[in-house]
Amino acid sequence: MSRISTLSSNNELIKLMLKTQSRLQDQQVQVATEKNSQDYTGIAKDSERLISIETTRAVLDNFSSTNALMDMRLTVTGTALDGIDDALSEFRKDLIKFEATSKTGVLEVRDIQNSAFTTLQTMEAFLNTDVNGQFLFSGGRSTTQPVDLGLTTLSDLQTKWDGANVTYP
Repeated sequence: MSRISTLSSNNELIKLMLKTQSRLQDQQVQVATEKNSQDYTGIAKDSERLISIETTRAVLDNFSSTNALMDMRLTVTGTALDGIDDALSEFRKDLIKFEATSKTGVLEVRDIQNSAFTTLQTMEAFLNTDVNGQFLFSGGRSTTQPVDLGLTTLSDLQTKWDGANVTYP
């Protein structure tokens, strides 16, 4: 009876030693070739984790670049709004000065018209600001220029808004 148990235990020990030797050889091949497996067995779990990490990195890079673009658009929008505010403040000062005059002098009327024309052109330029090929203030149609007053000279302004027949567009 001792022979049967000894044979069984010897067979089990030899099987364990061969399995250990096989694992050792596999590890030596991995170290020598710097590859995880020679026949792609057993790498599914590692490859899934690697692909998941790569996908996450790509998503984070995309998120970061999108945030940088949006930050730039917000900065440019703030600058444009500040420019519009400054232009309107200057025109308001000119309008207050004009209000204090007789309002019939040729020089005063020409100056306020020039100031209005300059302010409209400045506002048009700021409202037509585009970043990365898209206009900031054009709403849903970001490729369409949002403002086109059609004013190139002071006479265009005087024709469009003469103050007597047409007081607003």
